[in-house]
Amino acid sequence: MKTLFLTISRGGTARNLLQNKFFDKIKSYFDRVVIITPGSKSERFKKEFGADKVIFADMYEYEWKPLDNFFVGLQKMLVYNASTEVRDRYGIFDPKEGNYLKYVLKKIIFFPLSKIGWLKEFVRWCDVQLVPPSTRYDSLFEEYKPDLIFASSALEDMEVDIIKTAKKFGVKTVGMGKTWDNLSKIAFRAKTEEFLVWGQYSKEEAIRFQNYDETKIHICGIPQYDDWIDSHLETRDEFCARVGLDPLKKIIVYGSEGRVATYDPDIVAMLVEDIRAQKILASQIYIRPHQMYPNDREKFAQFEGVPEVVIDTPWNSDNA
Repeated sequence: MKTLFLTISRGGTARNLLQNKFFDKIKSYFDRVVIITPGSKSERFKKEFGADKVIFADMYEYEWKPLDNFFVGLQKMLVYNASTEVRDRYGIFDPKEGNYLKYVLKKIIFFPLSKIGWLKEFVRWCDVQLVPPSTRYDSLFEEYKPDLIFASSALEDMEVDIIKTAKKFGVKTVGMGKTWDNLSKIAFRAKTEEFLVWGQYSKEEAIRFQNYDETKIHICGIPQYDDWIDSHLETRDEFCARVGLDPLKKIIVYGSEGRVATYDPDIVAMLVEDIRAQKILASQIYIRPHQMYPNDREKFAQFEGVPEVVIDTPWNSDNA
């Protein structure tokens, strides 16, 4: 009996992988799919994704130890890029995060170290030796004897523990990043044998930042978009009628950056001013609040009822 262990640690990953053809193909290929998830006891989750061959198992919150902080910090420093420089020098969420001395020291020390692939592998080996996997999943592996582990968000701490457990039991692993930017943030603590990426750009980052061999990386596209290709296409007129835009006018789509960009409303205000002054050709703005932040729409409350602005409302934060 072919058995797959599929990790779903975040709601966004469930949306990305379980609400489209990917999940159907998985179920058709494997005789048994064990979804390891924090939502294993959620009736809503089980009702939507349950099937005859699908089994739900608990995913446990990872209990951090002092060495976890050390290895996570070290793996962050072993990924050095332009974003790292901006964060160290100027901060992201708060200018106080920036520190010029830290910026200079990290550039001198970790910029060259980040180029050494075998160093990342050595740190991973030390990680496994000094922070071995928990025994929480041992009984699950012993009971179902999986043929393959698919870690759908290989960066997450909870999934790292499962990847380490899989290696302990000699089970092959395939990994994927939750989003396009995971690969350039931190070197993975536990690397899977094979890795799936959305496109060529991510493939290059997996080689550069994660030290993956090119032959172990597979471009699969973006699974959550598969369903849209076949069943969710709209004409411009249909889309505009649904959200309240004028199809005869040019549209600016403004995607919010969530809590990172508190200045989003200021930019929208400038765009509205330019539209009224006829400085730009577009004459309406469609704002998309960030779906990862349930209260992000409130940030744009001042534009409710403004003729030039439509704020997206159909999105459901429960699916973020």
